Amino acid sequence: TRMASLQGALRLAPMYRTKMPSIRLKGSLFWKLMMRAATSDAIAEIPRQPQAAKAEEINNLLATKSTLNPLLEISWLTAARVGDALKLSPDDVSFPNGKIMNVRFRRGKTASKSGQYTIAQPLPSQETIDWVEMANRENQLWLFPGVETAELTAHLRSINPQLECRSLRRGRLQYLSQIGYGD
Repeated sequence: TRMASLQGALRLAPMYRTKMPSIRLKGSLFWKLMMRAATSDAIAEIPRQPQAAKAEEINNLLATKSTLNPLLEISWLTAARVGDALKLSPDDVSFPNGKIMNVRFRRGKTASKSGQYTIAQPLPSQETIDWVEMANRENQLWLFPGVETAELTAHLRSINPQLECRSLRRGRLQYLSQIGYGD
């Protein structure tokens, strides 16, 4: 993209400098070869994929006593981005008839791109249910006030130093795929 920006800037040079000719690189054989090489380099670059979290690792973390467990459990069960889960308010999580957990995502990266959506999952642990009910009773603005992704990353790395917040979403989606869930 920087090379394309350079091409556009040189073509529009007369707008910025008087008596400066417009330089058109589009027709240059050298420019075309350079753009082709840059394109193949960009395609060959491998994105940095996080290690997927395993269900056993998450279950082991949830067995520990931590105030981060409700965030961890909701993020894991819904395969949500942690940043999106941090933007939940207490009324975004409900337990209709005490049989399932509905989580409504209204804010965050995913909701800003695709709009508000709700995910229904089996009930979480009693600790998470109590956390949500306490936040509702206290009329908290956010479900996880003051928590940052770095804290959850440190919590995840206490069980596996390779994990990060993105590992949760990736691991949950792989886990659901393995047990037969589709889109």
